[in-house]
Amino acid sequence: MTIYIVTHKEVPLENYKLDKCYKVIGVGEYAKNAKENICRDNTGLNISEKNANYCELTALYWIWKNDTSDVVGLVHYRRYFTKALISNSSRYFLKEKDIDKILNRYDAIVGNRTIIAMGAYSHYLKGGYKKDLEHVKEAIKKISPEYLTYYEKYFEHSAGFRPCNMIITRKDILNNYCKWLFNILDYVEKITDLDGYTPQQKRIYGYISERLLDVWLNANHIKCKSMKVINTDEKFNLKYILRYTKVWAMIKLLKFNQKSRMIDA
Repeated sequence: MTIYIVTHKEVPLENYKLDKCYKVIGVGEYAKNAKENICRDNTGLNISEKNANYCELTALYWIWKNDTSDVVGLVHYRRYFTKALISNSSRYFLKEKDIDKILNRYDAIVGNRTIIAMGAYSHYLKGGYKKDLEHVKEAIKKISPEYLTYYEKYFEHSAGFRPCNMIITRKDILNNYCKWLFNILDYVEKITDLDGYTPQQKRIYGYISERLLDVWLNANHIKCKSMKVINTDEKFNLKYILRYTKVWAMIKLLKFNQKSRMIDA
């Protein structure tokens, strides 16, 4: 089992109580310049040069093409799966024994869905372009038309998505997901002109893949264990507690449902 911690900079991970299954993978420019003896996304079969547009997906691609572990995963240097309901302490981060126990019952571990009152599609358009999503839909129609219904249901008409591209699963499941995902993204990349995009908007393929994860999971009937993901950079206060409780998600879902009913009417 290898759970990769994606990072674009040096991070004092010794402050966390991380289990032996965790391994750092440096991406992009950091992979070229890191002084530490770490795994790098610019070795073996890789797309490291695309990191500015693909974000943590350059690490996911590297895992797909180069790792031989039975179970693999991707987390971030500041984002981890946790067993805690409220606490942000690293003592509650998943350990190898926890992952083994969960994967005996489930196919994959993924982050809780982020629920958005305006809906997942409208939320993407706050920072991205509609033409990008039209290209994604075109790619699905051309490459995997059997996924189109799932794309419409679990993204276009959905109240949320699973952010950060975080997943822990068996390697064979990850291989199947990556083969589908990178075929879609490769198609979109070939027909998308990023001229005039801001640096943030140019991270397009990382953002798109966050919206495609639920599509693939549901289309392939992957039995998932949804878990809380914490951000170690966030302050532990009332706002934090509200954000990471199901009550807050339910409020957002109610708002989305109300909006949907108004549109239907």
